[in-house]
Amino acid sequence: MLTPFTMWLCTGTLIAALVVLGLGAAIRGRSRRRLAMTALEAPEEMAPPPLPEEEKGVASDFYRPFDLLVCTILLTLYLSTLIGGWMGNVGGEPVEIDRTDLVAGIVTQAFFTFMVVGAVIWRRNPVLWLGLRWPGADLRQWLIALVGIPAAVVATWMVAVVMHASGFLDYLTSLDGGGDGKQEVVKAFETTQDPVNLFLLAFMASVVAPVTEEIIFRGYVYPVAKRYCGVVAAALGSSLLFALIHYNAVGLIPLAFLSILMTVAYEKTRSIWMPIAIHMAFNSATVLAQLGQRFGWWEVPQ
Repeated sequence: MLTPFTMWLCTGTLIAALVVLGLGAAIRGRSRRRLAMTALEAPEEMAPPPLPEEEKGVASDFYRPFDLLVCTILLTLYLSTLIGGWMGNVGGEPVEIDRTDLVAGIVTQAFFTFMVVGAVIWRRNPVLWLGLRWPGADLRQWLIALVGIPAAVVATWMVAVVMHASGFLDYLTSLDGGGDGKQEVVKAFETTQDPVNLFLLAFMASVVAPVTEEIIFRGYVYPVAKRYCGVVAAALGSSLLFALIHYNAVGLIPLAFLSILMTVAYEKTRSIWMPIAIHMAFNSATVLAQLGQRFGWWEVPQ
């Protein structure tokens, strides 16, 4: 259940994301109108100026206003927790995650993913859409993966370390109205006694979430936003939304930073495999840290 501080922080993040996307859409629309007017005003003997290149990175030209509707529905579903907060469902006792909740979470994520795939598959081959043939036989692509995956994870950890060393994480925790800054899933790792639940938690965090969230946010929400708002606004706006839906005040900045790195990786490789691998590596390392602390394999700094 959301604390009041987390609810208002998430609300501010949502507003910031919408403002970024709105400004990007306005700037992009103005630029296109200017190009169109320039082309109309040019003398007949002169060739019109070339349109800006759209397909240097992730393809976005085939998305249509219909996709904006699908994105709105998806994000509304993801924001149901925040909407509940606006309606007064904040504070209270921590929610205990049981096996039914875990299975329901996996099914929900699968449903969202099928919803996205269903919106695109009739227009675009999934192999081309998500770049599923990457990395292929090119050694350079394998080197990019081998270097880029751990580099993105370490860079995100460094952001968290700097925030911790500066005292900013403690400050956020102090503002959280008695919250401890931990997600419910992390708390479940620390408290659950059922080995099946522990396995489901690890599976959901290390496999289900990276695959489904990357297909949804990197594979769909980002390129739809890119189509109408431009690369920079889409990357920043979709990353703020990605961080927001985890509903964690302490993790908001590191998750947004990680999301930006995964978006850049997707743009550079044009394959969903790269952000999925980064996401899997980050979540798996977090799961190992939690399990190690739980069973006394090592001590994790607080």
